[in-house]
Formats: sequence, C-alpha cells, structure tokens
Amino acid sequence: VAPKKHGACNKGNEQREEKSEGTTTKPANADEISVVTAEVPAEQTTAGNALSICGHSSTTGPITGPDSCKNAQGTNIGIKGGIVLKITTAQTHIAPTPSGDKAYTAVSAGTKIPSDKTHAAELKLVSAMITAARELEAAAASSATDATYDDTNLKDAIAKTLGGAETTATKAELKPVVDRAAKELFGEKGETITATIPESVKGFKPWKAAIGDESKPLDLISDPDVLHKTAIYYTVKNFIDDQEQKKKNQASPSCSTNAEKPAEEPKKTADE
Repeated sequence: VAPKKHGACNKGNEQREEKSEGTTTKPANADEISVVTAEVPAEQTTAGNALSICGHSSTTGPITGPDSCKNAQGTNIGIKGGIVLKITTAQTHIAPTPSGDKAYTAVSAGTKIPSDKTHAAELKLVSAMITAARELEAAAASSATDATYDDTNLKDAIAKTLGGAETTATKAELKPVVDRAAKELFGEKGETITATIPESVKGFKPWKAAIGDESKPLDLISDPDVLHKTAIYYTVKNFIDDQEQKKKNQASPSCSTNAEKPAEEPKKTADE
C-alpha cells in the first residue's frame, strides 16, 4: 500500500479533505437505537469451501470450490477466502412490557456476539440512563423560582415546632399563632418565597471557590454537578462561619455571668 502524498485526511499542505457524511434517516420509533451483532459463519469441513486451505489442482487462478483442490498436491497450496464475521444491524426501541413497565424490545442474537442476554443487560442500562436524564430535565424545569406559593407544609412545620410532632396547623388553639408566624416569616401571600428570594437568586453569582467560575449567575446554572458543588461549598462555609462566630462570642461575652466576681479593692497598708 503506497502512502498518501499529503498524509492521511489531507489533500494538500495544511489543507484537510472535506468531510463526508452519510444521510440521516428519522427513526421509525421513539428512543430507537441500532444494535450491531457479529456472527461466525458455520464451520467448513470440506477443503475448497470458505476459509480453507488445500492443494491447488492448477498453477494459476483462484480456488473456487472443492473442485479446485487435489489430493496429494503439496506444491501448489492455496487459500479459499470467505467471510470471517457476518455483521448484522438490528433496531430496537422502548416499548411497554406485559408487566406494565417499559423496556427495549428484545434483540435476537442466539448465536451472535454479543449474546441476547448481554444485549438485554446493556439495553436495560441504556433505558435507565434515558429515564434518569428525563427526570433530571423535568426536575430542573420544575425548580423554577416563580412557583405558586403553598403555605400548607410551612404552617404544619411551624405547628409541629410549637405543639409537637403530631400537631397540625388546623389545631384551633395554635392556628392564630401559626398564621401570624407564617405571615411574619414569608409574607401575606408568600412574597418572601415568590418574589424576594427569586430576585436574590437571579443576581447571585457563586464564588469562584465554589464552582471555578464566578461569572455565571446561579439561575443560569442547570448542570446538577455544578449545583451540587455550590450547595456543598456554601453549606460547609456557613458551618465554619457559624463555628467561628460562636468562638468569638465565647471569647468576649457581651454580658457578665454569675461566675464572674467583681474585682476586689486593694488591701489597705499600715500607713493608711
């Protein structure tokens, strides 16, 4: 094989060949993928058949079949070519199963490589990844900060704090207190959650130490990994800041305690 004048993929000095792409056809089914399998052709036991070696009956021409082979011929040895692996492409897609779940349709590959069991296991992983990706996308879309305010869970949490684990916000003697606390904390109609917090988020840019890029606003970040790093960073930072503040408060208390005794007056000398 002669080398190309300008090297692989080049048609001139520092000039690459134009790329060529095949035609793209729309899949017949949603989530359809192509699965490639390889199959070894049936073993041949007759000289002259595919992928066999035999003594050629002629000094010229290829071995075309068993008739081209000759017994006791040891001078002219020839090889009959053939297909080493038979490649097959099959399509599969996610469809409902008899049990009510959804999974990729089976790929028949009893004598092929990979086997049908291997295909089933790998396709199950692919289906799980697609499902997870869609759930993440849906979660990102539903986490918009302009969601409708619902104070039911918030009021129940306040009620449990005041009256115990079994208490709800509808308890008559606690309801006025719970309503007033919710209003003070979150606003008449949840303005703190629906307006104040979203406005702060839109203008907030995580520090470079959190995600490595301090130019991106938090509300434009959709990568779960980046959001995870941001949450961890500020959780740890707030914990450290809180511990440092507690140490400062202990080192210099604002009020004297009972354990502190007033300074004693100096004892009088004999001359006084």
